[in-house]
Amino acid sequence: MQLNKDQKIQLVKKLTQKAKDAKSILIMGFKGTKNADLQSLRKKLKENKIEMSVVKNSLLKRVMENAGYELTADNSQVPLSIIFGLEDEIASAKIVVDASKENKNIVPISGVFEGKLVDAQYIAELAKLPSRDQLYAKLVATIKGPIARMQNAVRYNLVSLITLLSEKAKK
Repeated sequence: MQLNKDQKIQLVKKLTQKAKDAKSILIMGFKGTKNADLQSLRKKLKENKIEMSVVKNSLLKRVMENAGYELTADNSQVPLSIIFGLEDEIASAKIVVDASKENKNIVPISGVFEGKLVDAQYIAELAKLPSRDQLYAKLVATIKGPIARMQNAVRYNLVSLITLLSEKAKK
């Protein structure tokens, strides 16, 4: 779809605001990717409250500049999309890296995490980290472990005491 100048300006403003509000931004190359594969990726991203926009590279460059980041020249030679992680910082990296394993045409190129511009290698490392839910589960297990052991120790001692008292009462 061809956009006129006013529409492009509005699109850049909208995407710049999303970039400023997002917890993470990921730039992904998708040259040669089939539309069905892109739609599948969009669906996975949407399920995790992550937004993906495909825009012309010149507009993407303006969005990133307006948000305070600079795309390198080698990033602008392939079709790019911008992915906004609105809730979980790492989920977008995990989904895109997993998709890139299934489809070699999907390539994470760069991103912004914790306010820093990062490269594809950093994104791959982020994707290896456990998800927020997994970290919460580990935290709960760490807190629950000593409490459960204490409860079992008290219960065992109480059962032993009751057994001993019941044997004494029978004698």
